Order: sequence, then C-alpha cells, then structure tokens
Amino acid sequence: MTEEPQEKHTGVKQESSEKQEGEARVESKPETESFVPEEFKNEPIKYFEDKGKNVKSGEIKHHEDGTVREDPTAVKDFPEWENPSGEKIKVVGKRVNAEKAQAGQTGDPFHEYKVMELVTEAGLPAPQPIAKAEQNNQYLFVMERATGIRWNERIQVLRDGGMSEEDIENWQQKAREKMQALGDVFEEYGIKRGWKEQDMIFDIDEQTKEIKKITPTDWERTKIDLEVYNKKKEEVTEEGLTVEDLLLTPDERIQKLDGDIEQKEKEIAEATDRAKKIKQAIEKTQSELGIESSTETALSVERITEEIDKLKKKKDDIEKRKEKIKKEKETQKLIEEETMKLLKEKIEEVFEILSQLNESELESISSSGNLSNGGQLELSGGLKIPNEISTGLAQAYKEKITDAEELLNRFPTIKQAKSTLRKEAKIRVEAQIKNK
Repeated sequence: MTEEPQEKHTGVKQESSEKQEGEARVESKPETESFVPEEFKNEPIKYFEDKGKNVKSGEIKHHEDGTVREDPTAVKDFPEWENPSGEKIKVVGKRVNAEKAQAGQTGDPFHEYKVMELVTEAGLPAPQPIAKAEQNNQYLFVMERATGIRWNERIQVLRDGGMSEEDIENWQQKAREKMQALGDVFEEYGIKRGWKEQDMIFDIDEQTKEIKKITPTDWERTKIDLEVYNKKKEEVTEEGLTVEDLLLTPDERIQKLDGDIEQKEKEIAEATDRAKKIKQAIEKTQSELGIESSTETALSVERITEEIDKLKKKKDDIEKRKEKIKKEKETQKLIEEETMKLLKEKIEEVFEILSQLNESELESISSSGNLSNGGQLELSGGLKIPNEISTGLAQAYKEKITDAEELLNRFPTIKQAKSTLRKEAKIRVEAQIKNK
C-alpha cells in the first residue's frame, strides 16, 4: 500500500506557530539552523524573489484550464549561506505550487520536503533539506545544492574537458545506465518517481569525467510505499550492506567484491605465514632449551589458526555474494529484454489507437495528453496512460518513430512507462526461472 510521508517532528527546530497574519513561519534543521540568514527567517518570500536566481530559463507555461504546467521561476539558486564560524553551504530555494502534483493531491504543501527527508534518512541520494517556510499562504523550502553539473550543462562541460562527440555520446549512455541502476534501487525501497535526465545532478571526476554520483532532484510527484521502505531498510541493515554498495551497477559491485576477495586472500596468506614462523620459532626454542611443547604454545598456534579460519569464512561469504550478484545480473538482463518486449507491444497498441483518431483528436493528445473530451488514452485491461506519456507517444506517432530505443532517447517521459512495465516483466521472468 502506498502511503504519503507523515509529518516528522524529530530533528526540526520549530518556530512559534502563533504568528500574526503576514508574518513568516520558518522551520529549519538544527544542524544547519546557524546558516539560515535572518532576512530569510523574517521575509522568506521576499528573500526568494530578491536574492534568488532562476535555475531554468523560459516563461511560465499553463494548461488549458489555466493551472501552471511548468514554472521556470519556481526554482532559484540562492547566494551561499554562511554560519558564524565562517562555514559556507550552497543552497537552492523552491517555491511550492500547492495545487500541483502530490502537494495538490495530498493537501500537504511540504510533501516534496518530507520525501527528501525520508530519502536522505535511508542514505539514498537526494538534496539535503535545510528549511521550509510559510508566509501569506505561500510556501517554499530550501535544500542544499547537490554537487555536480545539471543535464543542460553537460555538453559544454564535457567539451571543455576535451571530450569528442563520440566520447560525449558514450558518457550519456553510461549516465542512462547508472540512472537505470539507481531507479532499480529506489524501486526496491518503494520509492516511485519519474527518471528524466534533466532532473538529475551528475557529480563527475574533474580529470576523467567519470560519473561519481547521481543525485535526483524534483520530488514533487514522488510517492513512497512506507511498508516497503521500512522493510528494505531493515533488510539492508541485517545483511550488513551499505547504500553505496546498492547504488553500484552489478559490474561495479562484482569488481568491488573481487577487490575484497583479493584482500582476504592476502590476509589469509599473511596469517598463515605468521603461524608458520611462530611455530618454527617456538619449536627451535624448545629444542635449544630441551623443553617439551607447552599448552601455551599450542594455544598460540590455535589462536592464529582460528583467525585464518575466520578469514576463510569471510572470503567464502564474499564469493557467495559475488555469485548471487552474477545471477541477479543475468536476471536483470532477462527483465530488461522482457521490459523492452512489453514496451514494444504497448507502443504498437497505442499507435493502432492513434491511427483511428481524427486530426483534431490527435492534436489534442499531442498538446495536452488528453482527448478533446478530457479523457485519457486507455489500453487493453483498462490501463490508462498518463498525460505526459501520451503526449510523447503522439509526437512519436506523428514523426513515425517506431523503434523503442529511439523513443526512449527522444521522449524521456516514456521512460516512466518503461518503469511501470518492468514490474510486469519482473513477475514474468521470475515465474519463468521458477518453472525451469
């Protein structure tokens, strides 16, 4: 069952709720409260407008009913915040559209803020929430700016780093693979969100331009199944895993485990050599002094032997984990193939529906994602297609793009459909494996 994040009271500095109309109510985290400027605390909305610099360019776009569809003025980079000790943090402010996405559906203007609290609490990548504010029925929150470059900055940054067009294309492919791996981990935690390149921050190595970390932003549509979330957190703790391990691709995890195995083999060899030398030294001393072997001597050798046995067991456990990941990798490959097969089938079904629409209806789907009567496209089994996905598919139909891979690259919103289909693909593949 999918639940909405509940209000959290632990770890948050609560400002007085008895504010007069027009006064601001600001809540900030104790660990970052000293960074929050007084002018923000007193006039957060004014601070947002006066000090903030738009992250995205462009004009506000509206739906046909007048509601805001896209607002590039809603997210702004703030000047660095500094605490009394001289430490600085880079921050970003976001004005909340209380009628949009999950804020509108749940009636909670700080839904996105609470989602980020839960995500960072699990150790998963997300901007660190810093403060939230309310004034004159307007809402905004502040988060730490994630380290890295935005998707719209990638080309210039990579070119400046000496990359060729082919290198950049390979980099983009790796970025998408890492996004897929990251999305799989979030699914395991019951965190459901869209995965679009433009909503990601890519932390890259200055020298090699390899991606070190991906931080998702824009959590306003995210839903969290708290039951799955809590269960996964317990599993990770019990298995002694780290989130860093989970965020690696299968190949990266295998490579890391190979390094761990090599280290354990080295420790075993060193302990075995140490045991051998100790035994030889004791036997030599006993021979020279003409004394018999003592219980203490036997215990010394036994302790080292026990240490070796423990190291061997750890090595065996690592090798078992490695084999498990290899099997999971093969399963993931099958799931990916089955997902693409399902996606192709659904695309063909949608295109068949679109081919039966008149030009006016097709234009309505292309622009708004809805039919002219406000209805959604519906597939067999009563599956309704979200507006943003319908729009992408209609545009692809008009351009006669039928290849699934090209569709995914050209229209990132369709990746949301792929994410949904992965669940069905996973069930099918697991059933096939079980029946073998």
